Amino acid sequence: LVLRTITLFSPIRIFLRLSILLLSVGIIYGLIKALITGLGFSVLSAILIVAGLIIGVLGLIADQISQMRLTNLDIEYRKKRKD
Repeated sequence: LVLRTITLFSPIRIFLRLSILLLSVGIIYGLIKALITGLGFSVLSAILIVAGLIIGVLGLIADQISQMRLTNLDIEYRKKRKD
């Protein structure tokens, strides 16, 4: 219930942190694996990086939807208060 409320009103807080976590783990793992083995980035690091990017974009979209929803609620509240 708390997570749902947070994602409804400020989704960027959740999605951005998760995105940064996945991106950083993917980049660090990929660099360490590439430097140790000398074979380049692993598939797991590429999947983590892509997942981090996708979650980051979804967070931005969810934040835009949340802002539009809050704006609509504010407009409706002002209309009711005005009447």
